[in-house]
Amino acid sequence: ELGLEMCEISEAIELLGLNAYRLQVLRRNLWEELGQEVMGEVDSLGAEAQNPERIKDLARGMLMPGSDDGELLPFFTTIRSFFGTVAEAVLHERLPEWI
Repeated sequence: ELGLEMCEISEAIELLGLNAYRLQVLRRNLWEELGQEVMGEVDSLGAEAQNPERIKDLARGMLMPGSDDGELLPFFTTIRSFFGTVAEAVLHERLPEWI
């Protein structure tokens, strides 16, 4: 916890323009693309999709596609939010200092 108040966070988001309509549209479009891509992967995996490790592999590939330099992908937080607890498990394995 950083010790920031919600009003300070809201002010920073506003100041930086992080909730601009253009970014909202991009995040929404990415969310829909992620849903389609994940469903396609799940369909191609068949019964193997029931294996939690396969879903973690998918999340790992989308969160950190071969990047060992610590550089985050654009809209990383949207991808992280999409995968929810699976993303948190992946990040805990790869980057425990972030969690």
